Amino acid sequence: LRPGSGGAGRYRGGLGQVIEIAQSEGAPFAVFALFDRIQHPARGRGGGQCGGAGQIRLGSGPGLRGKGKQIIPPGDSLVLELPGGGGYGPPELRDDEREAQDERRGLA
Repeated sequence: LRPGSGGAGRYRGGLGQVIEIAQSEGAPFAVFALFDRIQHPARGRGGGQCGGAGQIRLGSGPGLRGKGKQIIPPGDSLVLELPGGGGYGPPELRDDEREAQDERRGLA
């Protein structure tokens, strides 16, 4: 799970995931990207905040486009940081124990 990607709210938005993909023999590979919510994250509702925007990048660091054919160089990997959902309701109404539990679990 991607910590902090769920929008703040009385009910926190769902968390995105982090996925890393590599070619097992270190060869280059192509990806036909069709990723959404990179530039426009999911909006919160009823006073909730937006979720975290997604990111697509190489394991070595440089960012990639969310759409179109792209080549992952030899020995590198594709890292997908999937977007989080928007929160619902005002964040100040979130139960303190639920917030503390998220922090203990490393999800906040």
